[in-house]
Amino acid sequence: MKKYILLIPIMIALGCSACANDMKITKATHSLKPDNIVHKPLVLRTGGMMECGYGYVVGIWSNADRWYEWGVWLSKKGRSWHNSDTKFYWAYNMLNIGHDSGRFAYAAILAAQANGQMVQLLDDEKGHECDRWGTGHYRGPKFNSVQTWFP
Repeated sequence: MKKYILLIPIMIALGCSACANDMKITKATHSLKPDNIVHKPLVLRTGGMMECGYGYVVGIWSNADRWYEWGVWLSKKGRSWHNSDTKFYWAYNMLNIGHDSGRFAYAAILAAQANGQMVQLLDDEKGHECDRWGTGHYRGPKFNSVQTWFP
C-alpha cells in the first residue's frame, strides 16, 4: 500500500497539468488575431464568377423557406452574432440540399464554421449575379458556389 501513496498526488498533478496545457492550446487556436486576417484568398481561380460576400460563419439556417433551401450568416469581423456587419446569404439553384452539390457546399460551410475558416460566396448566373432575395433580416444575395480558406 505504501507503494501507491505517491501515485495519487502524481495522478492529480498530471491531470492539472493536462488541463492547464489544454486551455493554452484552445485559447491559441480559437481566438481571432485581427492583425493576421487576410481578407481575400491568395489564389483566385473563379473565372467569371462574382463575389457575393465573404466572412466568418456566424449561423446557418437549414430548411429555410422550403425543405431543400438554406442560408448562411457571415461576418467579416468574427464569429459572433453581436457583430454589426452580419449579413444573410441564400444558397440557390444547384446548391439546394436536394442536389449533391448543395450537400457538399452545406458541408463545407459547416466545416468552416467548426474550424474558424473564412468563407467566400460566389455566383456565376449571368445577368442575375448575387441577386438579393428574401425579406427583413433574411434578405440577402443569392450564391451558387462556396470557397473556404484559413486566414
